[in-house]
Amino acid sequence: MRTADGDAQPASADLILRGGVVHSLSPGGQGVTAIAVREGRVARIGADREVMALAGAATEVIDL
Repeated sequence: MRTADGDAQPASADLILRGGVVHSLSPGGQGVTAIAVREGRVARIGADREVMALAGAATEVIDL
């Protein structure tokens, strides 16, 4: 799992896109299937289960 902003205890994401194939263009980016977005910026990329850890009560989740 990789964090874009380095938060130790990240806040809930506004949007999570999951179940897709994500091309991260970073070394070791295989297995990325989800993206979390917070305040218009990518907060985290990783496997669905990892990224869903950022889901909160108000998070919109879209299955790709």
